[in-house]
Amino acid sequence: VRGRKAIRRLHYRTMSKPVRYSGHALENLRARKIDKTEVEKTIASPERKEPGHPRSRVVYMRRCHDERLDKQVLLRVVIEETKMSAS
Repeated sequence: VRGRKAIRRLHYRTMSKPVRYSGHALENLRARKIDKTEVEKTIASPERKEPGHPRSRVVYMRRCHDERLDKQVLLRVVIEETKMSAS
């Protein structure tokens, strides 16, 4: 399903924002066997946020247990907010 953008709606308190997973992100999730719910948990409740590069990006981080590796890992989710086009 290359080229298609997966969109999920996440609820932040009283507002919701669409989330688009890039092809690169989807490939990484599949290769590392990371479920999208872990990504969504990280976005909804990060342990830490840091500015990204370029400045339009923010890196959300949360520790989670990787069952495949049987150890705790740091999940880093890079968010780039874009303006929604009127359709």
